[in-house]
Amino acid sequence: MLNNVTLSGRLVHEPQLRHTQAGVAVASFSIAVERDAGQEDGHRPVDFIDCVAWRNTGEFVCQYFKKGSPIIVSGQLQTRKYTDRDNNKRTAVEVNVQKAYFAGDKPKMEPSNTEPYTEPVKAEYDAGDTDLPF
Repeated sequence: MLNNVTLSGRLVHEPQLRHTQAGVAVASFSIAVERDAGQEDGHRPVDFIDCVAWRNTGEFVCQYFKKGSPIIVSGQLQTRKYTDRDNNKRTAVEVNVQKAYFAGDKPKMEPSNTEPYTEPVKAEYDAGDTDLPF
């Protein structure tokens, strides 16, 4: 049996990193994936896929990806059954991400300081002066 999923899309929201009681990192995020087949009006339907990434993969996603970032994920499709707050039985379908890759253009690094850089002013110094400039 084979259960392997590879998806390319964009993050719907900021990935959420949390840790289990044992200290294991786990990230949750959703990606928007366009379908190949378009509709008659030219628009392509979009599926919103929930993803979970554990340990280093989850930390990697949270560190390097943000809302709107293009991403490629590879992993396994899994289902979970749970009971919600209203005692309704629910089934969650999500991708258990094994690997995450950059997609699209390299993100531009924005400087942390928004002020323009100015060259430091150099003071004139005469070696014959007894008063040092520092």
